[in-house]
Amino acid sequence: MPGGGAGALKATRQLLDELLGKDRNKPLSERNRRTTHFSDEDYCKYYLCGFCPYMLFTNTKSDLGVCNIKHSDAMREQFNKLPDCDRASYRYEDDMQDFLEGLVREIERKISQRKRESEAQLEALPPTDPALIAQKEAIEKEIEEGTEEMDRLNEEARFEDAKVCPFF
Repeated sequence: MPGGGAGALKATRQLLDELLGKDRNKPLSERNRRTTHFSDEDYCKYYLCGFCPYMLFTNTKSDLGVCNIKHSDAMREQFNKLPDCDRASYRYEDDMQDFLEGLVREIERKISQRKRESEAQLEALPPTDPALIAQKEAIEKEIEEGTEEMDRLNEEARFEDAKVCPFF
């Protein structure tokens, strides 16, 4: 293939597999004999259990990327029709729980790392001017008093007075 190489061939093959199925080159008589089953490796086992974790954190720092396995509602229904003991024998739910617990551990690790980094940055900042702290506290107190005054006026149904409250 000119300019594309092996990567383009692989992408074309994947596209054909997706559109026509992996058995596209087999005779029709052989293709029709095979029935699909939720246990086929073509189907996302996480999706069978309820949802695919790869769809959870899209467009975030914890994005897992795209799931390259098929998500089929028909296969999910086929899986969910099994009795609980048969479903458990496939261990898909156990595998999903292990995967999700690993994700939680990884995200907790990232959170604690970011927290440590933030604390280190705060410690590196120069001390705050006491005059600014006092000024900030005075403003916060004034806001709190104004809010209480507006709430009191609203409770007394004096809405016009609350709108023109001198605190804001």
